Amino acid sequence: PLLYSVESRTPSPKGSPMLVARSVAEAHLYLDLRGADRAGRTVRLEARGNDLVSVYEADCGGVRKRFEFSIPVPETADGTYGAAEPSTILGPGELLSWSDHVARTVPPDARGLSAADRAESRKRLLVAADCAKEAAKFIPTGAEAVPVDAFRSEHDRAVLAAEPGRFTRARLVAIAASYMRMADGF
Repeated sequence: PLLYSVESRTPSPKGSPMLVARSVAEAHLYLDLRGADRAGRTVRLEARGNDLVSVYEADCGGVRKRFEFSIPVPETADGTYGAAEPSTILGPGELLSWSDHVARTVPPDARGLSAADRAESRKRLLVAADCAKEAAKFIPTGAEAVPVDAFRSEHDRAVLAAEPGRFTRARLVAIAASYMRMADGF
């Protein structure tokens, strides 16, 4: 599914918007969620003053699109997608939707799977767990749930409206832990 959120952008000197990603992995997740074909995805670095900008081009539903990311060098990610702060380019609903989507692509158990398929299933479940953890980063210190104002896009708000109870700290931690336990079975 294609999922969209409001992006935090920094103007680039060339006039096109620049996305601020916390890591290369987060930039790729952003592209995946926008239907950017991995097979034809290209990337190059452009110097802009003293900064390097990662410029990706990819086919999105038959249309070639350009995406520019400012990514810290060295990366500051302590997890798969970023450090302790929440994403500015992906929303909590978008992250939890992707977590659910990826987990649904995994068979219920490892019986009959090849070693390669078990490894791929494990990898997918760990991505699902990481996305749930990323959604939890939107919960402020001392709070028990993601605040309503963190849901910036129409998609984010629709996910929240459908299941508001899933965005509590306890539920997000439980979702991530469940996917991690499932991954151990593969």
